[in-house]
Amino acid sequence: MGRLTERRGSAGTILRYGYDSSPETEGPSRHLAGRLAWVEEPTGRLELGYDAQGRQTLLARTVAGEQGVERRRFSPSGLLLAQRWGAGAEVTQRYDALGRLVGMGSYWEADLDAAGRIIEARLGNGVVERSTWDAVGRLIAHRVIGSEGDLLDLEIERNDLGAPIEVSGLEGLATGRPARFRYDEFNRLTAAELHAQHLRFRYDGLQNLVAREQVAGGAVEGLAFGSFTYESQAPRLLSQVGGLSLAHDAAGRAIAVGERQLNWDAFDRLLSVTLAAGGQQSHRYGLGGLRTLSTASDGQQTRRFSEDYQRRAGVEQVYLRAGGRAVVRLVNEPQVEEPEGCSSTAAGGLQLFLVLCLLGLSRRLPRQWRRPVETAGFSVLLLLSNGCGACSEEAMAALETHYMHRGLGPGPSLITDREGQLVERRRFTPFGHPIEADVQREPTGWGDKAVDGETHWADHGARWLAHDLGRWLAPDPPLRSPDGAGMMAAPWGLNPYVAVANNPMVFEDTDGEDPSRLGAVIVYSYSKVAKYSYWLATGDYNRLQKVDTWGDIQGAVIVAAVGPSGITSSAGVALGVELNSQLRSGHTKDNPQGIDVASLGLATGVGALGGAVGTMVKSVVRNPVEAELATALYNSTWGAGLIVTEGGLAQMGTGLPDKARASAQNREGARVRAIVKAAEARRDDYARSQRSGGDIGHPDSWECTD
Repeated sequence: MGRLTERRGSAGTILRYGYDSSPETEGPSRHLAGRLAWVEEPTGRLELGYDAQGRQTLLARTVAGEQGVERRRFSPSGLLLAQRWGAGAEVTQRYDALGRLVGMGSYWEADLDAAGRIIEARLGNGVVERSTWDAVGRLIAHRVIGSEGDLLDLEIERNDLGAPIEVSGLEGLATGRPARFRYDEFNRLTAAELHAQHLRFRYDGLQNLVAREQVAGGAVEGLAFGSFTYESQAPRLLSQVGGLSLAHDAAGRAIAVGERQLNWDAFDRLLSVTLAAGGQQSHRYGLGGLRTLSTASDGQQTRRFSEDYQRRAGVEQVYLRAGGRAVVRLVNEPQVEEPEGCSSTAAGGLQLFLVLCLLGLSRRLPRQWRRPVETAGFSVLLLLSNGCGACSEEAMAALETHYMHRGLGPGPSLITDREGQLVERRRFTPFGHPIEADVQREPTGWGDKAVDGETHWADHGARWLAHDLGRWLAPDPPLRSPDGAGMMAAPWGLNPYVAVANNPMVFEDTDGEDPSRLGAVIVYSYSKVAKYSYWLATGDYNRLQKVDTWGDIQGAVIVAAVGPSGITSSAGVALGVELNSQLRSGHTKDNPQGIDVASLGLATGVGALGGAVGTMVKSVVRNPVEAELATALYNSTWGAGLIVTEGGLAQMGTGLPDKARASAQNREGARVRAIVKAAEARRDDYARSQRSGGDIGHPDSWECTD
C-alpha cells in the first residue's frame, strides 16, 4: 500500500509505524482502520485512537518506562470540547457563536473584539488582564490587575511600521523611566534602553549581527558581548564573540560554543551538550520531532508525552494555551512514585495516606489558610516520598500551579500562583536571554518555549535558539537557488542563522522556520501579498496553481480589502479556501451573484462583516482570474481606501504628526503601486501572447487537486 513502516536515522534511531490495528489495545472505539495506530519510538511506544470522523481522541505515550495518556472530545463540527491528561480532571473548552475560544475550565475566560483580539481575560486565580488595540490591530496598552492593584501597566508607543519605540511600565510599577527602542532603516533593532541595561546592536549587509555592546548598567550574566567575527570563507558562520569561540560542522551546525560541546543528528536535532562545568545533558526525540526525553547533567529527567503534557521531577504538569500562548501550568495530584534519583522510605505509607487526606481537605478551608496547609502538606509529602533532600527544591517547584501573564514580548513577564500572588517578575534581553528569570522553577521563557536551565537555549521545534548569541544554532535548509520573491518579501531570509528578522520587538518564531509578527491578528502584510503578486508578475504558475496557495491569495486580497475593520488572518485563509471550493464546484464560476455568501461568512467567523465581505468577494470573482487578479487586488485595495499591510493608508500612522503619517502612507503606497504595475505588465504580456499565438499558460487551465 506504500505506507511508511520504518525509518532509520543516522544516529542509529529507529521509528516503526503500525496501521489499522494495535496488538496492545484493541477495541472498536479507537477507529483504527486505515489510520496510523502505533509508533515504536527510541524512548518507548505511542498508541493512537480516533473518533468516527478521524479526529485524534487518544494519545498514550510511554517514555523511558512511564506512560502518559491524553484524551480529547470534539464537537460534531470539529471544535475541541475537552481534554484530560493522566489521572487529572477533564478541562472543558468553551466557544462563542463564531467558534472562537473564550474559556478553558475554571482557569481562563476571555472577552474578544470583532477581530478576535482579547480585550479582557479573567484567570482562575482572580487576576484580570486588559488589552487595548489601535485601529490596525496593534497592542498599545496592557494591564495585569491583581487583588491589591496593578501588577503590570504598559503603555506602548509605536512607529509607523508598528515597532515599539517607547514603553512605560515595562519593568514594573516602581520605575518611572520608560524603556526605549531604536531601529535602522531596515527595521532591525539597534538600541534597547531598559531600566538597568542599555544595549546597542550593529549589523552588516549580510544581516549578520556584528556587535552587541552594553553602554550602561550592570553586566548580564552569560550574555555574549563585543564584536561578532565570522569565517572569511563562510561569512555567515560565527567564529568569535568577544572571548567566546565557536566551531561548526560541515552542515553548518554549531558543535562548540565556548567550552560547551554539541552533538546533533541528521535532522538538526540537538542530541547532547557537554557543559563547561563538566557533566552532560542529553535529549531524545519521537514522532514528529517531539523532544520526548531530556536528561540533565545531574540525572534529573523530563518526560514529554505531548507538546504541553510532561512529567518533571516525578510530577505531571499540563500547560493550557489560548491563542498559542501558555496561560496556566496545571499540576495533577501527586502520585506515589519515586522521582528519578530518589529512594522511598519504607515506613511512609500511613503517613503518606494522612498527608494526601490533608491535601484533599485543604480545598474546603478558608482561602487565607489553604496555601499554608497545602505548602506544609506538599513538603511532608516530598520528605516521605523522596529519600534525598537534593530533589526537594525542584520537586516543590514542580508542584506549583502557575498562571503566566504576557507583557510586551512573547513569553510570560509575570507569574502568579493559584491564589493570585506574584511569584516572579521576569526580565529578558531583546533576544530572550534572561536578566531576571528562574527558568528552573518555570521553564517557559521568552518565545513561549521551554528554556533549558543549564544552557539557557530553547527548542523551537525545527531548531534550537541560542538566546545568549541572538541566533540559531543550526541553519535553515540550504537554498537551491536565489529566490526573487523571497528577497523581495523578506531579505533577512537569505541568512540561515538570523533569528526573528533581527527585530525581536516586532517578530517571533514559534517553530524555528519562519518569523511572524508578534501578536498579529491581521497578518496578511505587504510581504505576503507582494510575494503572490511577484509570482503573478513572473508567471510562476507552478506555485500559484496549488489549492492552499490560491486560498491564501484570495485570503490576502480579502483581508486587504476589509483591512482593520475586523477580519483576521485565519478568517481570510478560511474565506479564500471556501471561495476556491465554491469556484471549483462549478455552480458559481460564471455567476458571481450565485456565490453562497452565507457559507463564506461562516468560514470567516465574522458575521458583522457579511455585507462588506460579500461585496468584496463578488468584486474579486468578476475579474477574470487569468490577468485581472492584479486589478482585483488594486480595486479592492484602493476601493476600500486601504493599503495592503496590517491596516491601510486611512489608518497607518494614526497618532503620528501629519508629516510623519503622510510619509508612511506615501512609502507604502509607492510599494503597492509598483507591485500592481508589475502584475499589470504581466497581464499585458499575456494578452499579447494570445494575439500572437503564444503559449503563456491560461490560469483557467490550472488543475487544482486536494
